[in-house]
Amino acid sequence: MGESQTEAGEGYNDAPQHRVTLTRTFEMQATEVTQAQYKDLMAATPGHLTGCDTCPVIGVSWFQAVTYCNGLSRRRNLPACYVIVGMDVTALGPACPGFRLPTEAEWEHAARAGDPAPRHGPVDVVAWTDSNSGLQPRPVAQKPANAWGLRDMLGNVFEWTADWQGEYPSGEVTDPQGPTTGTNKVFRGGSYRTPDSEARAAFRNGYGPGNQVEYIGFRCVRTLAR
Repeated sequence: MGESQTEAGEGYNDAPQHRVTLTRTFEMQATEVTQAQYKDLMAATPGHLTGCDTCPVIGVSWFQAVTYCNGLSRRRNLPACYVIVGMDVTALGPACPGFRLPTEAEWEHAARAGDPAPRHGPVDVVAWTDSNSGLQPRPVAQKPANAWGLRDMLGNVFEWTADWQGEYPSGEVTDPQGPTTGTNKVFRGGSYRTPDSEARAAFRNGYGPGNQVEYIGFRCVRTLAR
């Protein structure tokens, strides 16, 4: 996990690269949550975009993303993974069998799909960025999937993760979930409004969980084995 030596100098606290062990099997949504999916479950669209149901939902805060995950859990008769009281959120973490946001480690593991390279092909081929998107979000699944069948992990919209933003550990870790507290929640993957250099598996940045940013969306995961 983290940037390789060939990526050194990109910055944004993507280093140091370190070994991570994940002990739980999980499934991940093949695309980012779309406008249509969000409206179907939540009966509202929080984002800036209209008229493109197959585009990622955008302008959604971290709080709205975890609320969606809880709603999806209830629809599938699964336990909710977040206890939400106003703006106070208690996450039950990867041990919860319902839907949730991926940890940073889970997200990067899924984005890499076993490939140590920064991305699974040339950036203009595999990702929508500010150089080829027309500065607009694009319908999901228009770019080639990675080796595990996941689409738009890089580019189109950034994706919220579960973790607070903080420095990486310097040594080997198992099932990391990031700092216990913080100011910003991490988002990953690059977007249609940001440069090619950010559309890579190691890139990370963060915003406050209440921020609604037009180029940030999300996708859900669910633990299958504990």
